[in-house]
Parts: sequence; structure tokens; C-alpha cells
Amino acid sequence: VGRPNSYIFRPGDTIMSLLNLGGGPVPDRADLRRAVLRRQNSSELIPIDLYAMLYRGDISQNYELRDGDTLNIPEANRLLVLVQGKIARPGVYPYKEPMTLADAISSAGGEFPGRSRLSRTLVIRERAGQPGQYQYIKADYVRFIRKGDQTQNILLQPGDLIFVPETNTPDVAQINGLVNTAFILNTFGSSLFGLNLFRR
Repeated sequence: VGRPNSYIFRPGDTIMSLLNLGGGPVPDRADLRRAVLRRQNSSELIPIDLYAMLYRGDISQNYELRDGDTLNIPEANRLLVLVQGKIARPGVYPYKEPMTLADAISSAGGEFPGRSRLSRTLVIRERAGQPGQYQYIKADYVRFIRKGDQTQNILLQPGDLIFVPETNTPDVAQINGLVNTAFILNTFGSSLFGLNLFRR
């Protein structure tokens, strides 16, 4: 944000009120999809998609503020995705909103014909508000290519790791290695800065 600091707020103020106090997100620096609201004296971390709030008019996450709230917004230098496995050019690629699985695979040069198991593509994603915890999203990319099934062309998020296996059943060690890689990408690709709140 433009002015990270502690601010006094009034009853009825919301996340949007806080952003206005803080000068709003800094263009090209804030990872708007991964903001986290932390309540005072609570271990609860509430994921906030500021992109949806600011650019799509989604006010479902525009929560009313409480005394001691902290809003953390990751810096945008984590806006990367990693493509690994049986793909022409495995590597780290810039994330561009909106970015799909097809975009990432295309950026990485596409498949190895006859060797890539695109029907078993895996997207490994850090759980919102749970650093170091990951979810595994299966995608049948072949179904997307052949039948146009858009549900298989997953909308990506910054920090996602896309894995295209060579076999139908990647081994456990291989998956664990991918999770470690995703952790490094998400941990060292960004730092947090935030706003603290106190009731007037």
C-alpha cells in the first residue's frame, strides 16, 4: 500500500475504508489476490481477494473492521508460476492476470508428443491463509484440448506450480519434491507489508 502504518478507525469501517486510509495498493507491487486479514488474539487468518473486490465489484469479502485487525498484502514480486515435468521448456514464468493452465503450458513450449501425460496434469497451490500448506488440483488437459471442456483449463493463481507427468502415477518422492519447490517459490518470492488497526 502507499502508506503502510497503524490507523484509527470508526465503527462501520471496512476493508475498503482501510485501503483508502493506507493510500490504496501500490500499482505493480501488490499481489491483490493473496491479502490476509488477521484478527487480534486469534490464530484465524482470513484470505481476502482484493482483486475481485477492486476490479470485479465483489464486496462479499469487504468485512467490517475490528480493533487490532492487521491486513497483510504480499508484494507482487511473487507473481510467478512454475511449470515442471515432461514439458518442452520447464521453468519459472511471469504470471499475467488472467492466466490459465493453457497459457502456462503454451509459455513452456507445450508437451513432448507421446511422453507427456497431459490427462494427469497437476496444479499445486498454496492454501490461502495457510503458508506451507498445499492443495492438489487435477486437470485433464487432453479433455480440454479435444472436447473444449473449459473446467479443465484451470484459472491459475500467482505461485502455482504446474506439473505434467511422464507416467500415469507420479511417485511420492516426486510429488514431495514438487511441494518443496512450490514452498521455495512462495516463500522467497515475496515479503509482506501491512496495516494495523485500532478503534477510535
